[in-house]
Amino acid sequence: MTKETNDQKQELLYLIANNETDLKFSNALLASMLKESDIYKIKQKSAWDEMRKEWTVPAFILTDKKQDVSFPTINGK
Repeated sequence: MTKETNDQKQELLYLIANNETDLKFSNALLASMLKESDIYKIKQKSAWDEMRKEWTVPAFILTDKKQDVSFPTINGK
C-alpha cells in the first residue's frame, strides 16, 4: 500500500468510527424519548429523499413515553 492509500484508509476508518459514535448517541437519545413501536411508526411515515440524501420526517407530537406518538391533523383529517 502506498502512503497516500494508507492515509485515505485511516481517514475513512476515523470517519466510520465517528459516525458510529454519533449514531449510537442518536439512537440512545431517541430510545429515551420514544417507544420502539413509535419509532417504527415514524419511520414508516418518513421518506428517504435520494436527491438530497436525507430523510423527510413528518411532524409529530412528543408526549409522555408511556403514551403512543400522535401526528398533527389539519381540519380533523
